[in-house]
Amino acid sequence: MKAAQAKDVWRRVLSRKAGRLSLAKLAVKNVRGLKDLTIVFPTTFTVICGENGAGKTTLLKTLFVALAPSRALQQNIKLREINPSQPAEAVAEIVKRGDGAAAGAVVEMHDQPELELLLCPDGEIPRIDYVDAALRCQRIKFIIANDADFNSAVEGAPEAADVETLLGTRKLITGRTYDTFITFEIEDYDRETVFPYFKVTVGTATYGSEDMGQGELCANYLIWALHRLPENSILLLEEPEVHLPPRAQHALMNYVAQTAESKKLTVVVSTHSQHTMESIELKNVLLLSRHLLNFQSTNEPSRALLDESLRIINPKRNVLLTEDHSAGAFLTGILKEFDQRILDGSDVGWVQGYSDLDEISARFPTALKKTGLIAVYDGDQREADHTNSKVPFLFLPGTDDPVHYMVATVKSNVDRFVSYWPDRDGEIRAAIAHIYESAPKDFFHNLVRALGEEIELKAMYRRATEIWLGISENREAAKAFVLALKGKLII
Repeated sequence: MKAAQAKDVWRRVLSRKAGRLSLAKLAVKNVRGLKDLTIVFPTTFTVICGENGAGKTTLLKTLFVALAPSRALQQNIKLREINPSQPAEAVAEIVKRGDGAAAGAVVEMHDQPELELLLCPDGEIPRIDYVDAALRCQRIKFIIANDADFNSAVEGAPEAADVETLLGTRKLITGRTYDTFITFEIEDYDRETVFPYFKVTVGTATYGSEDMGQGELCANYLIWALHRLPENSILLLEEPEVHLPPRAQHALMNYVAQTAESKKLTVVVSTHSQHTMESIELKNVLLLSRHLLNFQSTNEPSRALLDESLRIINPKRNVLLTEDHSAGAFLTGILKEFDQRILDGSDVGWVQGYSDLDEISARFPTALKKTGLIAVYDGDQREADHTNSKVPFLFLPGTDDPVHYMVATVKSNVDRFVSYWPDRDGEIRAAIAHIYESAPKDFFHNLVRALGEEIELKAMYRRATEIWLGISENREAAKAFVLALKGKLII
């Protein structure tokens, strides 16, 4: 899948809020490793993050038990209680939407027997799967190694050879140059759930699952599990990055997204890999954290909190240089609103006026290819001559200094501005009245001083920018600016 195509698939998958079957909520009580928690799933693709011991695996398994307890028990997955005198409880709620004549019907379901009957109908492939590829592949290798008659199980098993597109997907994810790939589905093997056995050819060599490296086997197992799931299913995916290098993690997650879109899957993935999360938006993230025996879940955490929790260091490929502090804050506010990813991959800085920006732009070494410097001028510089610039440049929205817009916004929306600090309402109103006639460049500085410097300057800039962006024509101008900026970035 090409990069542009993958980006479009991810955009659609991450923004889809509803499917025929959608997870809504999970409430747990007295569950070891989670304690008492209520988890809300706002979209159909959720990524659970957190440090080791934060409860990611426990949450996935608990969700599996709540949705399909009999199937979970087949895989030896069950709840453990904290307090032995009370039962461990897990109640999941899903939303079922009708199709055809009942397309508008929405049913909330939380009765466990009804859920299991819906997700695991008799005689059909279950519409729910908990996939821990690393653990399952270890078990498969153990079975093969310890069964001298395993070949007889393979000989009687249904088999399917890859079509060209699926074979190409395997090559991309595993990095192997397969010529043929055959999957045997091993059913009714002792008390095991259905599992695959692979037989491949590469040139003149032929080998099976037992001879695959752990990463290769895990990747192929995940592809099999995704391929086997029926439409409108729920996939619980445990750390798919295990044993895979970054390139394979990225390619595998693209395939997960592609399958989720084509089969309308609801997906919950646990991970602590920044490569697995490369295409994930913050609104799709659930961060789990733990302090002693207290567990916490946070929907849509801030980028800074997520990066700190996972020890992620985001490389800064671009430097966005503005004329002054207020312009830098204005630019940051726009990017926070419309494209957090640009902000995550960029440093926003400022100088002492447009002449400094002109000089830096004219002197920037053109040999520096891996870092992009972009000069971001105030709107009142549109008519100035910037032909000597050796770097890309553009202009903030409007035709004036952005601080003028922020000051005018505060003056015309005092109620909204002071609402951000309700405990300081009277003081802020009095301070605004006192410094009302200040020059725009001095307005916020004087306001901070009048309030005893108890509110930071950057907080005032940020709130003023938020209010300015609440006006529709300003939002459209800001969107156009972000689109123009994207075209100048080093990706």
